[in-house]
Amino acid sequence: MVKDASGWISELLSEASEMPAPEISPTGVLQYSETLGRRVRSDTTWESHAVATYTRAIEAIEAGQWAEAAEYVDFFYDEAAVIHGFFEGLIPDAVAFLAERGVGRAQLLELNRRLIDLIRLPDGRPFVSSVRWAEFEAEMRRCLVAVGAHDRAEALESLAELKEIWRQVQDRDVDHLYGLLNEAVVYWGEEAVGDFWSAIIGPLFETRYEKFDIQKNPWSESLWTNVYLAMEAMRGHLVGPERDGNMEFSEDEDRYTWRFNPCGSGGRSMLVDAFEGSPPRMESPFEFGVFEEEFDYAWNTKGVCYYCVNCCMVMQLMPIDHFGYPVRVTEPPTYPNDGTAKCTWHVYKDPAKVPERYYTDVGRQKPDVIPGLDPGGDSD
Repeated sequence: MVKDASGWISELLSEASEMPAPEISPTGVLQYSETLGRRVRSDTTWESHAVATYTRAIEAIEAGQWAEAAEYVDFFYDEAAVIHGFFEGLIPDAVAFLAERGVGRAQLLELNRRLIDLIRLPDGRPFVSSVRWAEFEAEMRRCLVAVGAHDRAEALESLAELKEIWRQVQDRDVDHLYGLLNEAVVYWGEEAVGDFWSAIIGPLFETRYEKFDIQKNPWSESLWTNVYLAMEAMRGHLVGPERDGNMEFSEDEDRYTWRFNPCGSGGRSMLVDAFEGSPPRMESPFEFGVFEEEFDYAWNTKGVCYYCVNCCMVMQLMPIDHFGYPVRVTEPPTYPNDGTAKCTWHVYKDPAKVPERYYTDVGRQKPDVIPGLDPGGDSD
């Protein structure tokens, strides 16, 4: 399992080893990130990073750039593996949350059977995440063999299948987790959603987001990592109407902006599935809920889906409470909508320039002074 080795312990071990950065990409498609402790894409512009790794692989195959194609296919696997690794932890943690609150084993068994029955594969087979993931890995090997053989038709066919298998896995993992979260609301009301996400993503926040604390790391250094991880994560989630990881991106003087229609998780759950024809997850047979009341951890907005709260908490609310500013701010879609609603993210180049509204959206007040921030606007 690929892990995002970006916590302080990994940084400490990296400093202790004093190893030179490895040469990992003969074509220059990838480079090694000391901050993340792993390889990343080496695109030189953010606009280029907003192009899906899947698309880059297609382009390389069609151009007969076989070494580059192999690296892009391999890195497509990395992006998927990071997301898959998160769900391998989040789903058991969600079950544990329900159990710790008194839901019995028999009830949990029946709940998970019902959810898994709802998310059968298109061919009717039961969805077992580990099994479908193993099939994804086998398809990845088939694709790399075709690339190595310079078989353009076989490589493109296999790559398309690779992407489709990953879409099936990640979408069903989202549905499974959303179903468990919805059950928490059934038992304890919408007030439980904040507790649910705090319990299962608290450790993720502590490891993945610590690098954005300007009292520990200069913002001038962590800003690149912030923007890069946003790009990589959403490529891995297969955002966009074609579910290929391509995203809308723009930059102005003050901020970077992404728009997803849909994102690969909460936003996608609000729409008819363009690939399988299944209904929005708020409708039968799923009937997963959206907020009927307003809560700080859901941007004080009715109609936000319960799943979207994870973005509010780890990117906006928890950073404000821990650091004094949001790492990323979100303008979420709501349900119902006409299918054109987009989820929007912003990353501000200077934390001091985040508008007051993104604090009040989550029931907070913008501080007069951000701890660790130089009066000139940056942390050194």
